[in-house]
Amino acid sequence: MKTLAIVTILFGASAALADEPAPAPVEAAAPAPSSEPTILGVSLKPGLELFGQYDYIDTFNSDGSRNWFSQFDVPRAWGSLDAEKGTVRGRMLIEATRSASDGALLGVAGDSFVMRVREAWAGWRPIPELDAQVGVVPTFAIAELDQAWMTRAVAPSLLETTSLAHAADLGASARFTAPRGYGWAGAAILNGEGYEERELNRGKNLELAAELRPAPDTVAGPLAIFADFENGSQGTARVPVTRLTLALLWQGIRIRAGGTSTLAWGVDGDGAAQSRLYELFVRGEPIPRLIFAARLSRYQRDATVADDRLDSGLASVGFRAADPLELFLVAQRTSPGAAAASALTGNDTFDVRFVAHVVF
Repeated sequence: MKTLAIVTILFGASAALADEPAPAPVEAAAPAPSSEPTILGVSLKPGLELFGQYDYIDTFNSDGSRNWFSQFDVPRAWGSLDAEKGTVRGRMLIEATRSASDGALLGVAGDSFVMRVREAWAGWRPIPELDAQVGVVPTFAIAELDQAWMTRAVAPSLLETTSLAHAADLGASARFTAPRGYGWAGAAILNGEGYEERELNRGKNLELAAELRPAPDTVAGPLAIFADFENGSQGTARVPVTRLTLALLWQGIRIRAGGTSTLAWGVDGDGAAQSRLYELFVRGEPIPRLIFAARLSRYQRDATVADDRLDSGLASVGFRAADPLELFLVAQRTSPGAAAASALTGNDTFDVRFVAHVVF
């Protein structure tokens, strides 16, 4: 895995040497505003982002049989409103989610879509380089990986799908952006339960993150090194949790690639459990509007058991039909190790998706 990561990064770097330096990262997955009206001196930026897809799943059973399932789905439906007046900012982000939890058949009105708060924060930017927020704030790791992958409509990061980290949480955060594009550093104090749950214990989680761009004014401008560390507790039992995510990224204009690794201590309510995540990805737009993406990943559920793992590979081709609309065809194969196959059912799959992504 380590050798393959190095080869992938070097390939991405060499293929993108003609790229202009990438622009400074923005908050990942923030719907682009459709207009910027001003009311009583307050600049308002509404936004809308949708993923609509048709999904075909072929499942391989342990007895050699196969069964398939298909569905239309909406993995993401977001509406946002950003407000800004002088140095003061605020954001409200609402998302659609199924009213029943995974595995449940009944929720609100059967299992309809309901709306919940994804982000809701008040912010202050006393100087251009410093941004502070309090409320339901975005966390650093998932936002950074989504920004690097830049194909969230195709698939979320493994860090998100395994729930080893949360995309947002209740707390306070501050982020300092270095001059001349050399990167940024951030810190946050969080409940630790994610935006989906209320606080379940008195302890708070600390998240520290930084991105370093060693040579922003050169052809190696898109090269970035990212690190994220979170430590705290979860649940009523105050299970200790620690997460360390490291990534080597190339965030060019035509080529984006990276290798990421997450070490997790304290998993599924067990403070002694350890998990590992590994991902390699590449995204290219060799000619305008035509997008190729591929990713390899491994989720080592129990770091002490070699075959307690889920391996996955995906490939996609996309087309930007119009500035706010992208269409993707995605094929994904997920294969469990022997221990994971016996502990989990329905994870040996071949998945084909047709995805439409629109953002305003």
